[in-house]
Amino acid sequence: MKPSIRLPIMILAFFGRATSLFAWGPGHDDVNRIALDQLPEGIAALLSAEHRKAFVEESHAPDDFTPWEEYEEKKGRTIDPKDLATLAAHDLKTPYSLHSAKGQAINFILLHEALKDRDGNRIAFWGACLAHTLADEAACNHDPLIHYLNYAFTNGYGMKLGEAGLLDFGHLCRTPEGMALAVKTLAEDSPQRLGEEPEEVLGEIMMHGLKANQFMTERGVRIASAFDLELTDDVLADSRVALAELGAYGARTWLEAITTAWALIKEGKPDPVITPELLADYQVRHADYVAARPLEADALYAPWLKLQAEANVPAVGVVVEPSVSMNKGGLSFGGRFLAPAIFRELHNSKIPFRVIDAREPGGSLDVGGTPAVIVCSGGFHNGELVRALKTYTDAGGNLLLIGGEHRDLLGPLSQTLTKAEPGTLPVTSGYGQNNLEVIDKISVRFCGPLAEGIGGEAYRFLHNPDTKAGWQKPKCAYRLKEEFGAEIEPLAKTELDGRSQFVAAVCRLDGTARFVFLPEYLIAPYLLTDDPEFSSPARPQLDRIGSTVLSTALQLLH
Repeated sequence: MKPSIRLPIMILAFFGRATSLFAWGPGHDDVNRIALDQLPEGIAALLSAEHRKAFVEESHAPDDFTPWEEYEEKKGRTIDPKDLATLAAHDLKTPYSLHSAKGQAINFILLHEALKDRDGNRIAFWGACLAHTLADEAACNHDPLIHYLNYAFTNGYGMKLGEAGLLDFGHLCRTPEGMALAVKTLAEDSPQRLGEEPEEVLGEIMMHGLKANQFMTERGVRIASAFDLELTDDVLADSRVALAELGAYGARTWLEAITTAWALIKEGKPDPVITPELLADYQVRHADYVAARPLEADALYAPWLKLQAEANVPAVGVVVEPSVSMNKGGLSFGGRFLAPAIFRELHNSKIPFRVIDAREPGGSLDVGGTPAVIVCSGGFHNGELVRALKTYTDAGGNLLLIGGEHRDLLGPLSQTLTKAEPGTLPVTSGYGQNNLEVIDKISVRFCGPLAEGIGGEAYRFLHNPDTKAGWQKPKCAYRLKEEFGAEIEPLAKTELDGRSQFVAAVCRLDGTARFVFLPEYLIAPYLLTDDPEFSSPARPQLDRIGSTVLSTALQLLH
């Protein structure tokens, strides 16, 4: 890398990395700035200097939960009565509701109406809102890997990673060189028209989130690579390019939306409207897209798909779930980070593994070819997967469930699990909470087979898993009942204020271990130990305790 390029990049590394959970922090402003400069003359002429300023200043408006009817009083901005009527007619109660696929379509309708009225004030506001939500879907902190690095490791646990990494498009744009890279990247592809007819355009707007999410997750590992402690110039430069691509993607898709709306108006096309037929068609297109999305589009999974065992080799199955949009999904969001860490552990231990797609689990769940399966369940909102796992375990398959929910898949062990009192657990179920009154007092003590490998002493949490922000929180609401049968052997318990409760166990049927239940917070990395050093954040790994927990559980089930 040339010295003239290296210096600005190193300067960027000193900027803070904290970002809002709602996608880009300052990056929203920069997305709007570079998009504004690319507006066609006909649209730009409708915006005064004050309108252009407002377009940037309102770039975070959709992250607000203020009811629309209170918006003027609380935010000082008047919403046109006919726009309020449109929002109410579609049950969009707050600015945040504009994030949904339907909300984005209504936002487009409001922008179209503002353009048709040549109302610069409304063009600036509704344009800013749409630019925000379109950019959100491609913001890197919604990628499972970057999300974990941001909300857990850096802002949550205070871990020290490589100094060169950036987590926000706005941090890239803070130097002339970074801004130039973003503008150059935007200029490389011209905005395309979204459709010829209003209904077609609305359909494309609603599909945007799925397509943007895939564009984002294909680049997450590249961006995270800049946090490595040992970093080469070419990897650092590529991470900057990947970040520029995401910011430019948000700006370009907004330009496509506003220029398409303008073209529809100039051509005298009918006003775009939401119809039942449009919504039904979107549901079909959504399902088809999700079903067809390749697993390797999640860059975290890509290398392990190539290293998995051949079809005729017995292997441990690990269930993975592709990303869809923001935090949407049926399994644990944090499990998308844990799965590649588990693959790495199996690979290093020379244990053959198989990647099981949560969308099509049946064909891979053969007891002979896949004697044990690992799943990070989270909310476990995947009925087809639950049914396939039930068929698999009924046929004699062994299950390591990292919970999350268990959906009665663990035989007698499921009957032994019950919801714990929330104040007795290290992780709360709600978002935005922080269990500070508990985390400094609670400890984990391993028992049975886990104590043999880890030790029987009490472990305190080095880092608080109950981060104030982040979808990756390793939640698990369950403990064992006070009384359980001889087939259940506890593996770990929490201790708080002189009281203890078992939270993990193995279940043996006819003397053979068949099911293991582990709360996600017992295997999520860097909670109970900082060993080994996490030197390469782009390559997820388990810590020493998590590695022992996993290997012991698999030995029990072997």
